[in-house]
Amino acid sequence: KRMAGMAVTYQYPVSGASPPTALLMKKRQQVIATVVYTTAANDPTVVTHNLNVSIDGSDGQPVLDIAMLAQGATAVPPIVAFTNANAITLTPARTAGGATDNFTARITMSRRK
Repeated sequence: KRMAGMAVTYQYPVSGASPPTALLMKKRQQVIATVVYTTAANDPTVVTHNLNVSIDGSDGQPVLDIAMLAQGATAVPPIVAFTNANAITLTPARTAGGATDNFTARITMSRRK
């Protein structure tokens, strides 16, 4: 999903701007996407994984990895919230001075049973 200032591009199990479908994710256990943040606004964005996992782990333990691939001088990793069983929300973190900076991050979301 694209919002002002951020772009999400999926690499696995699909390629492009559209997330994997719930039907496809019944056969897969991992989603990889790249998030590019290119504005000083503090706009959150949603990364849809469609793994159908809950934070309590009752239907598989969610595993999240964020790798910062590139970042501006003051960039820090984004704040992550588990939005629902099929998505996470990323919000650019602000520095102590209240600023945000450009970054590129690879998000890997998987389910461990």
